Amino acid sequence: MKTPDVYLLHAYSSHNSGDGLLVKLSLRAIREAGFSQRITVVCLDPASFVGYLDDPQIELISLWQFVAGTLTHAWLRRAPVFFGVGGGYLRAGTWKEGCKTLVAHGLQIVCASLRGSRSRIYLPQSVGPFSTAPGRVLKWLVRRHVDTMFLRDDKSVHELNHRHAVRIGDLVVLEISKRPHAPRFTDNESSVRGAPRKVYFVFRDLNDKPYADAYIAKLRRLVELTPDASFAVQSAGRGNSDDLFYQRVFGVGSAPALRDVIRSEDAIVVSVRLHGSLESVLGGLPSIHIAYERKGQAAYGDLGLSEYAFHAESFDPEAVAASIEKLRRDPAPFWQKLASVSVNRHAELVGLVRAETGSSITLLIDGNFSKLGDQIFSPHMGHRKFAARFTESFARVRIAARSFPAQNAHGELVTGADTEFIDLGASRGVKALIRHLPRLVWRIWRVIHDADLLLLRFPGNLTLIGMLLCRATGKPFSAEIVADPADYFSDAASRHPLRHIARRVHCWATRHAAKHGRTVRYVTAGALQEAYPPRVLARSFGFSDVYLPDELFDRRDEARGKHDADSGAFRIVNVAMMHNESKGHGILLRAVAALRARQLDVELTLIGDGILRAELERLAGRLGLGDSVRFVGALDGDEVLRTVSQHALFVLPSLQEGMPRALLEAMALGVPVIATHVGGVAEVLEPASLVPPADIDALSDKIAHIISDARWREQQTQSQRETVRRFRYSNVQAQYRHYCEALKAYG
Repeated sequence: MKTPDVYLLHAYSSHNSGDGLLVKLSLRAIREAGFSQRITVVCLDPASFVGYLDDPQIELISLWQFVAGTLTHAWLRRAPVFFGVGGGYLRAGTWKEGCKTLVAHGLQIVCASLRGSRSRIYLPQSVGPFSTAPGRVLKWLVRRHVDTMFLRDDKSVHELNHRHAVRIGDLVVLEISKRPHAPRFTDNESSVRGAPRKVYFVFRDLNDKPYADAYIAKLRRLVELTPDASFAVQSAGRGNSDDLFYQRVFGVGSAPALRDVIRSEDAIVVSVRLHGSLESVLGGLPSIHIAYERKGQAAYGDLGLSEYAFHAESFDPEAVAASIEKLRRDPAPFWQKLASVSVNRHAELVGLVRAETGSSITLLIDGNFSKLGDQIFSPHMGHRKFAARFTESFARVRIAARSFPAQNAHGELVTGADTEFIDLGASRGVKALIRHLPRLVWRIWRVIHDADLLLLRFPGNLTLIGMLLCRATGKPFSAEIVADPADYFSDAASRHPLRHIARRVHCWATRHAAKHGRTVRYVTAGALQEAYPPRVLARSFGFSDVYLPDELFDRRDEARGKHDADSGAFRIVNVAMMHNESKGHGILLRAVAALRARQLDVELTLIGDGILRAELERLAGRLGLGDSVRFVGALDGDEVLRTVSQHALFVLPSLQEGMPRALLEAMALGVPVIATHVGGVAEVLEPASLVPPADIDALSDKIAHIISDARWREQQTQSQRETVRRFRYSNVQAQYRHYCEALKAYG
């Protein structure tokens, strides 16, 4: 996988020291999340950041350079990673503010989407209000085109209602809470100087607020109550200058920069600007905050300093002046509250960013998944058996497949830690496929478009569509071949009138995937490789994805021995879904009928479910097997193992297979197995345990011989169990790790 380009959007200007600090802290968080490559910073005032940022691996560009680059290079689809600077710029409370925000910031969100980004993550924000028409457009853009939103106040979480919102503190709050903060100058040092702590005001113009006049009157009163206080400038230029406000309202001609005050003075800072206060606390100076937005109250609450935060509309100048005097006399309580209440969540932020931007894998599968409410289940592809094999190597696993409504949950949950399921609908059959084809193609295209690394499992209709879209758009893919479509669509396995056409199409598609996949994995050691050879042998892998827990080999069967000792029926078991005829259920039922006709006392247990179950039950009735066959339906994984272990023989009469999981599980349990010679079955069974596919006489003769040969059964129990030890979870997972590294390298 190529190293992605990284962009940091929405940088404003370092002339506002709070905004400049947020850009610095955003870059620091991105670096700590593991990004060492060059970062392109999109700025409204690029010149202000020249020489200001201490990261040598950055490139500064303007908004219009970014827009122009999007228009000329978006077609390259380099899948960059986009970050949004932490802050409070995504708001649209008025038409004017909303239009300005759409131009300055909404445009950046659109461009990031057009560039086919891998991830779009916005560092801690306060968003809203979105009460105007431009605000509603902005809200839609954020909800639709930002993958993860870190939000720094509860109201933003509620107002945005984003699908993946994380409530966390402001970036400066997180930086403060990373380590214990103490005053830079101790009380002793201040007393030696013999002078009281100085007070600096950082005020800003709030002329757009309905309480602007009352606010200015209160500020003037506060200045009167603190006559020895001075002013400091946090923001200068770009229509947002503190010094112009001071000159107009207070007649102050000049004032030092706040950053210089923090660097050299022992002072108390009273700031209307949130990041004026936070920047001061970060620098070791206590600060009182007069908040005009909800982000201020939230930030001071996160730090445990709520009693030092006042609201710009309703604050009492006398109360603020009293707090100033308390801090002048003794700032220790301020630092004690900060140390006792604030919690270090910076590592949590970095960890979440790392997880969200880490390499992900998307698997497009034509499987049988059941949907119960919002949950997806599978008897063979539950999370621990399938997706968890990839989560060791990938930050996220996305499974895209169809799911079909079910009344009961069968199998295990498909989703789990770092795994999501993308539902592609419930169309089944040729007519439904044709009817829903445009919508299905669109959904698959979206999956492919958004995939970081794409893995297609063949054969399957969805994977065929996916491969064609990849070839048309140049999207790279890797392939897994889990069965032979030549067997699946053979005359014995299918009665569908289009089976011959389907066989030609899917055999071609599987060969094409083997030739053009960046990597190819087969579930066999050689059988499928011979039919569908890879283009590059070094990038091909041959191992099963069967899940055989190590402890499975430690099980000792308590029930199986009695089948040889007593005079009861000889019990046979089969595990297979009943969605089509390829599993050979009808052949097995007819073989059992032939055995019963020979006066052999046999019983058959069929584990599995599907649309053919009713038809198979009718067939069993017509064959006179009503008392000899049990249809137990779909069972959970552990129940399947328990039931299989209570039988004397496992029979798999399939007409097509790759490397059948149920067969390997039975062998691991120590239940003797016979099966048809299809797919990779011959790689794990001796010739004496194989029969030709679709041959009822051969199958019934083999079972009859086994019933009378207890010694053979005992020998097979030992030898077959030894054969499948190479499929132990620990062994297979080591192969998976090597395979996943190849996926990352070539996919």
